[in-house]
Amino acid sequence: MSHKLTNEEIDEQFEQFLKESISDESVDLGSSTKSSVLSCLGQPKKKKEIKKDANLWWISDGDEGQPQPRKFSKLKKQAAVVDPGIETTREEIVEESDGNLLSENPGLQEGLLESNRSFLKSSKTSQPIAEVEEEHEKITLDKEGKRTSVSISKDSLEPNESIVASGPEQNTHGLGLDTLEEQEQKEQFFANLERGVSSTIDYSRLNQELEQTNTTPLSVSKSLLQASSVTREILLLQRLEETYQRWNTEHNLVEKLKAELELKEQELLRKDQEVQQLPQLKEQMYILQTKLNTLETSKKKWEFGEAMEPVTEEKLKLIEKDIQEQETLIQGYHQENEKLYKRVKELQLLNKVNKEKMSAENQLLMAEALYKCNFVLYEHCLIFLSFLTFQKEGVKFMEELKKLKQEKQALEVDLEQMKKERDMAKAHVSYISGDKEFEMKMMQEQNKQEIHRLNKRLQWYAENQEMLDKDTARLKAANVNIEALKEQVEKLRTETRDKSDPLPKRAKERGLEAKRIQDLERQVKEMEEIIRRRYPNSLPALIYAAASVSGADCKSSSEYSVAFLEKRIKKLESDLEGKDEEAKTSLRAMEQQFQKIKIQYEMRISELEQFLAQKLAHERENPCVPDPKMKLLEEEIHKLKEIHKSKENRLRSDIEMLKNQLYHAELKLMEREDKSLRTNDQHIHDQAKIEKLNLELASKNREIQELSKTLERLQRERRMLLHGVTLSDKCETRPKSAKKSKKDKESNKFTTDFKEPFPATLDEKIYRPNDFAGSHISEVLQENEMLKSKLERFSLEMDQQRAKLQSEATLSPSCRTRESASEHVAALKASHQRELERILTQHALEHSSTKVAEMLNKISTQEVMLKHLREQVNELQQDREALSVSRHREESLQTQVTKLLVELREAKESHTPEMRHFVALERKIKKMELKHAQREQEFQEIIQQARLNADTEQIQEVEKWKKLAQLKNQELENFRAELDSILDVLRELQRQGVVIPAPTTAVLTQL
Repeated sequence: MSHKLTNEEIDEQFEQFLKESISDESVDLGSSTKSSVLSCLGQPKKKKEIKKDANLWWISDGDEGQPQPRKFSKLKKQAAVVDPGIETTREEIVEESDGNLLSENPGLQEGLLESNRSFLKSSKTSQPIAEVEEEHEKITLDKEGKRTSVSISKDSLEPNESIVASGPEQNTHGLGLDTLEEQEQKEQFFANLERGVSSTIDYSRLNQELEQTNTTPLSVSKSLLQASSVTREILLLQRLEETYQRWNTEHNLVEKLKAELELKEQELLRKDQEVQQLPQLKEQMYILQTKLNTLETSKKKWEFGEAMEPVTEEKLKLIEKDIQEQETLIQGYHQENEKLYKRVKELQLLNKVNKEKMSAENQLLMAEALYKCNFVLYEHCLIFLSFLTFQKEGVKFMEELKKLKQEKQALEVDLEQMKKERDMAKAHVSYISGDKEFEMKMMQEQNKQEIHRLNKRLQWYAENQEMLDKDTARLKAANVNIEALKEQVEKLRTETRDKSDPLPKRAKERGLEAKRIQDLERQVKEMEEIIRRRYPNSLPALIYAAASVSGADCKSSSEYSVAFLEKRIKKLESDLEGKDEEAKTSLRAMEQQFQKIKIQYEMRISELEQFLAQKLAHERENPCVPDPKMKLLEEEIHKLKEIHKSKENRLRSDIEMLKNQLYHAELKLMEREDKSLRTNDQHIHDQAKIEKLNLELASKNREIQELSKTLERLQRERRMLLHGVTLSDKCETRPKSAKKSKKDKESNKFTTDFKEPFPATLDEKIYRPNDFAGSHISEVLQENEMLKSKLERFSLEMDQQRAKLQSEATLSPSCRTRESASEHVAALKASHQRELERILTQHALEHSSTKVAEMLNKISTQEVMLKHLREQVNELQQDREALSVSRHREESLQTQVTKLLVELREAKESHTPEMRHFVALERKIKKMELKHAQREQEFQEIIQQARLNADTEQIQEVEKWKKLAQLKNQELENFRAELDSILDVLRELQRQGVVIPAPTTAVLTQL
């Protein structure tokens, strides 16, 4: 049985190996018999077998008579020991002999193990590969160089995959020229190597052919071996020279790239993250170095003829495992090197593409710059041409000015002549005007008589209007008395009808009233639809939409409020009509009174003018006699003039006040329109809120159903548990242990069932089924229905009280009653809310021990809140209707005010021709100002829009060029970083002494 080492033994051997490797005392070249840890790696500690005299591998009995076949193994990729971040691979072709020979002859096995070429890499990386090969040749020349080993070194960064083959380790110094046969063999060897590089080798097929032919002997003649070794060494030297030349060329290229990109070496400090991978790679390198050192020490011992222990199957297995691990590592490094090589190629292509893009963009930018320069030059030329044209026009204008001056002088001469002619015409007119004065006096007398007649007629109209005003006042009082008596009669009729009419008549009347209500509702709906179609965005359409949403909920209260609303509408219409008639009559009375006062003033002024004319004539006749009455009359006239002026000033101030009132009224109208729009938005918001609350109500109803189901299930489980308890009481003969286990199971089952529908709350209340043994879900539902009925009754009472208050508010003329009613309603609402909260808290206190009761309480509170919100919505609708009515009334009053102002203006215009002229001038000035303001506003808008467009275009162009510059900078930074990484790789390769082959023509063209 093979002995397996424990972990402690392996750790001890590894520590000993580290000590020996540090002190460099473990390696002995044969002079001392000191044992090394590497020689006893994998060996058990407790037993030391006595070594037999092992025959050397070349002194075997069976190698002359039995020709053994040779087998080829697959390529092994092994990582070269280099600095971190850089990996090179080598491929080894190992020639092995058959396992039968190894099992028969342990000496042959040692020789074959020695013939397997290990990965050779000096710790000093500055030495070239040729020196390593020469040292190896010197070591192998001391022994008998009849073994052959071929190694192919491959660098992952070489584009053509240059291969270095090493033949048998013999010194080739001092050899002569090659013969023809040797040259032919060289050519064949190169051809085979090129075929092996370009195509993969099927080692299994080669092994099968060798086994079938069975013609390759293990021992070959010395002459053939020597010839093949010589040719291989020559080929190796040639390949080394070629690789050295390629390395020189690549080195020159690298030096050029270094000179260009030395400025960006500081940015490499940011790549410290990649350095974090170094410890792992160092550990792997250290493990590989230990393995290599063990193999080298074992090989040296074999070379110096030390006696080794016989190779057992366990050692072979360990060696095979090591070989497999090395192959996997080599494959991994090879793949990583290929990836790096591909990445380098991709980066080169990207660099080329980026250069092409940059050149194209530079060309585009140059073309654009040239285009802009040409455009600027063209604009300068145009400006210069326009300047020349302006100069020419200035010369023309100067000539025209001279001509106009000459024409002015001629016109002045003509004016003097026209003045002379005018003087002559005036003299002629003064001669003729004597006849015309008589005709003018006759016309004035006729006009005075007509004015006197019209004044008498206007006076008659004023007296008639006074009589009509008195009659209208009497009619108003009579109408008020009639309406009061009608109301009393209707009340008495309703009382007598209620007392006298039997029940079936009342039922019939109710049915007729219901039909009438339905007809009226249908008519109202049709009218609202017509209004909504004509004016979809108007206030009545929005009110109709709100009423259609909330109409389904308040069908129960519509029958009660229809009659009240009809009466209210009729009363408001009658009031509006009466007030319209009153306003018309008052306007007419004001107009007639104004005409009466105007006639009186005119008559008085005419009388005074006549008296003045008479006095003046009398004074002319008798200038020496002063009259005291004249002084009194003059004083009276002066007072009358002052009074007239004060009245005119007062009227002008009134006009200005009315203008201000008009302006304020327009502002108020605008504000009200804004408020109406806001109320419409609020109404839409309320509708959305109502829909949301309806959805929440539906969800809560679903939760109530689920909770009722869970309650029924829990009650069933409670009954089952009680039934189980009774059965357990009857069956007392059973053992107590079984009872306890059964109870535990049932309790666990109950708790699991309870946890599913009701998760644990913060209080962590324990469910006790005996707390509510007497109560049932039907009782809870009955209580809920009772509470709902109470709430409905309270809501009906509130509606009735609200209707009464609204009727009182509409009937009462003063605002104090409205304020008192609103305060009373608020107090009722507060008391109602307190009562509701008290009922809800009482209900919650009575039923707050289970989660079902809590959920039901929540649902009931939410239902109460929903009803309260619906009531508020109904109130809002009623307020909105009142607002619309008041708005219509206000609009009608506003139209009346405007009409009155227009009539006043017309009356003022008809007063004197000077006032007409003044008003016409005012209108023209206002129109001109409005036009000027509109034009200025349009010009300002155009200028602002042009500035904004120019600013936005400029900002967009600046942002565009900034983005392009940022993108180009990022691309350049990425390209520089990639080039720096490539240079670092090449530097590390140069430090390690790795031969970099010359690039192919395709790669050079790409670069």
